[in-house]
Amino acid sequence: MNWMRSFGEWIREAWSYLEPVLGVATTALAVMIWWQLRRARVRLGRGVKGVPTLINLSGHPIGKSVGDWARLHVVHDLLVTFKTVDTSALIESVRNAVDAIPAESRRRVMAGDPEVVFAIPGLSSATAHLLAELHGISGHFPRITYSVPLPEGGYAYVPPIDLQLERLMSRSGRR
Repeated sequence: MNWMRSFGEWIREAWSYLEPVLGVATTALAVMIWWQLRRARVRLGRGVKGVPTLINLSGHPIGKSVGDWARLHVVHDLLVTFKTVDTSALIESVRNAVDAIPAESRRRVMAGDPEVVFAIPGLSSATAHLLAELHGISGHFPRITYSVPLPEGGYAYVPPIDLQLERLMSRSGRR
């Protein structure tokens, strides 16, 4: 029984040393979370803003198929072809598509401008690599749109989806 008492005393003494350290660590963690949320708010609309711009990387011309929301955007119709022969060819064609983005728009993407929207390709493997590439150069997920077929023929683009906001919202579901 004597060893139990000494073990209990040892735990109490260890806790007396650890408690202040844990308090500082908890405060540091809270500050880090606050800073990340602050940076996310800047990226989600309170940062650099420019003219609303739609960058078409879908591989198809947008033409008149855009919705009303996109009529207010400057459109960069980049006609790209995604090579699906093998993974390295696909990655290279995605990088070439991203490199074809005009310099001013690319600078805005890198600055986190929420007014830049990307029309993504329907090819899922190209879209996955494209999102990874855009996340890599900007540090956040972009706003995207995609085309849907219309009953009377032709295509229309859906209103933009903010993938960074979706990511932040889904983090609350992590356990």
